[in-house]
Amino acid sequence: MQLLEDIKTKIKVNNGFKETEVGVIPQDWEVVRLKNLIADSPTYGINAPAVEFSESLPQYLRITDISDSGEYIHSGKASVNNPDWKRYILKEGEIVFARTGASVGKSYHYNPKDGILVYAGFLIKITPDTTVIDSRYLAAFLQTKVYWNWVAVMSMRSGQPGINGIEYGSLFIPIPPTLAEQKAIAKSLTDVDALVSNLDKLITKKEAIKQGAMQQLLISPKQGGNRLSGFEGEWEEKNFIHVVSKYIDYRGRTPKKLNMDWGGGEIPALSANNVQMGRIDFNKECYYGSEALYGRWMEQGSCKKGDVLLTMEAPLGNVAQIPDNRKYILSQRVVLIKTNNLVDDNFLYHYMISDAFQNELQLNATGSTAQGIQRKRLDKIKISFPKNIREQQSIAAILSDMDAEIKNLQKKKAKYQSIKQGMMQELLTGKTRLV
Repeated sequence: MQLLEDIKTKIKVNNGFKETEVGVIPQDWEVVRLKNLIADSPTYGINAPAVEFSESLPQYLRITDISDSGEYIHSGKASVNNPDWKRYILKEGEIVFARTGASVGKSYHYNPKDGILVYAGFLIKITPDTTVIDSRYLAAFLQTKVYWNWVAVMSMRSGQPGINGIEYGSLFIPIPPTLAEQKAIAKSLTDVDALVSNLDKLITKKEAIKQGAMQQLLISPKQGGNRLSGFEGEWEEKNFIHVVSKYIDYRGRTPKKLNMDWGGGEIPALSANNVQMGRIDFNKECYYGSEALYGRWMEQGSCKKGDVLLTMEAPLGNVAQIPDNRKYILSQRVVLIKTNNLVDDNFLYHYMISDAFQNELQLNATGSTAQGIQRKRLDKIKISFPKNIREQQSIAAILSDMDAEIKNLQKKKAKYQSIKQGMMQELLTGKTRLV
């Protein structure tokens, strides 16, 4: 495979491309150090503490306010109150880098739509020289694998993660021959970013609508909830144990205790590692077992589609459902809940991810560092539900439809992000030319 890649590289080098410090690029492109592409020397941010956010003070931009993809995180905003703050206001086109810690290498390209931002001391600001480089093009390069590989090497040279202003200045940047080409590349990538941003806003809106629906539909009318039209009758309140027909709980069990080992089959083991809130993440590390191990392990009963999973500790409170009727092995820190005839399993799932139930879990949790809940405490948590199973199913169907809509939007967002990665690989290496 590597030999094939080497051959492809040689073909490119012989056909209008050249090998450089940042890989293979077109012959008419240059590789220039960042220090030669900026108008002034890099500057460090203000050394001042964050204060509670206030409309009368400027927003404070800290490392924690920058996402991994280089966007400003609007939640958890803070302000800064220092007489020198005006010296550290970001201007359009300027870029800041995280210079230390686990976030070293993260960057943010200032957008005036984010408001007046004062950058903090653990950030380094550069001002691109607009006569030689487009700032949006530069910001796009700072999201590439080439850049992050450089960060990984550079940041560990001193033994601790960190890159100073001089070191950032040594970064090599591949530059198309004209500003027009840089701008064309930047615009194409920015257009995709806009699609992703619009989807983000739509997802946030849909999630808020669903949260509101849960607060209305999962609360009894007597407590202020909304009743679905066409239904009447009482709601019940019972201890959690009274809606459970069976717990399946193998916490603490390991293959070695059964004189067996993982492997030898394709039956996935579900643990608190891959049971996420609202879903099972099979991309997380997951053990697989054989039919023989499954037979020895799952003697209490098997999982069926719709059964509810709950992580009991580390983390506490993640809830998901068994998605199909394939075989699963229940593993560490997770229990499976089978409902009785009082409650529909889909209704229970939605109730358990609601704020009402999650708050009760936290109130009944034990442990200081790794919180968990004992079964006897879980059993006593109160749960409210309509007596009419059809009403429960109707409520669950409405919420499930909302979940499906949100998941489709998230898939669409992931598709656009994947498209952008492919475009970056093509456009920022000159494999595809726009001018």
